[in-house]
Amino acid sequence: MDGTKFISNKSKATSVLYFIIYAVACFVYWQSSTNNHQTNDSWADIHAIAVDHPLVYVNTKDLLKSAMEHNPNNIQLRSTLEAVQKLEVATKTLDYQLSVSCQQQPDNATHLINHAKFLIEQGKYTEAEEHLIKAIAISPTFGKSEILLMKIYHHSENWNQLQKLALEVSRTKTNMLVAKRYLKIAKKKETVINILEENLRNNSTPQNHLMLSKELYNTKRFAESLHHARLALQMKKNFSNARLMLGLAYHKLGQKQNAIKALKPGLQFNSELQLIQQKLSSLEYSSNTALAYQ
Repeated sequence: MDGTKFISNKSKATSVLYFIIYAVACFVYWQSSTNNHQTNDSWADIHAIAVDHPLVYVNTKDLLKSAMEHNPNNIQLRSTLEAVQKLEVATKTLDYQLSVSCQQQPDNATHLINHAKFLIEQGKYTEAEEHLIKAIAISPTFGKSEILLMKIYHHSENWNQLQKLALEVSRTKTNMLVAKRYLKIAKKKETVINILEENLRNNSTPQNHLMLSKELYNTKRFAESLHHARLALQMKKNFSNARLMLGLAYHKLGQKQNAIKALKPGLQFNSELQLIQQKLSSLEYSSNTALAYQ
């Protein structure tokens, strides 16, 4: 995949495109699992607990298509929509490549874990769980597979399985502290949203409002998602990711005019081009790695 074509023209690097590219890169960003050598038992690193999976493509495409209907001559909108469609194709291709790798080498734990990470980011927990259970059977090292499986059980609120697995892992030296935190979560039945809300109460920042907004959106609580996206923008006016979340929430609530209006200011900003390049490079690297598996 040629990532440079998305950034050759800085005028087209809109805040909306930045978020989409970032979201897609998250699909294949293999470093999302918790550090195995973590020694700090605080609740500060919310990413170690919450699965921050990206938004569904079709929602973003629908929003952009709706905006295009009202602004048919907007070059930036058209460019962004085309980029989203190309990224969607690239993501499906990568998903296929990872799936084929698992089929061709069903006893390779690394392939199973990589595809499981991809599936988790898409919210496909059942399929990811099957991969991880197989990976653990092949290599029961209390490493990445167990951490990812605990994330799945937490996000799907499977408290019994989470408690059982967390208790087993907590008795080992590897990932013991992370497992103990999950054990506390399972006993208290603290959902991902519960934890994000607590984190926000302790540290009210635009980013924390956005994280909660995204999770509320993914659980179809669109009005609440809109509220937190709006608060994030009030705290940080040029927060492009929050602006897109605002547009998506409005769109889901049937307020198309407000959704389109929310996008307009964002389309006037240039994004962090260096970060886009890094994330695209990650996408290309992972795609090449998947091809090498075959």
